[in-house]
Amino acid sequence: MPGSSAAGADIARVDARIEELIAPFALAVDRLDEITGVGRIAALVAIAEIGLDLTRFPTAGLRMRG
Repeated sequence: MPGSSAAGADIARVDARIEELIAPFALAVDRLDEITGVGRIAALVAIAEIGLDLTRFPTAGLRMRG
């Protein structure tokens, strides 16, 4: 397939950049990844969307609602 090696190289660069950016949160990613049904990608998305400071949610129940 023409261009597939270029696309693969682009994907590798993006993956490397993601790993670089998530490095400070590696422990949190690993801990979330241990939860059944939560994989590495879901852990990364959760941290990106919610962050690590859950104090803005007054109760655990509100943390679980969508």
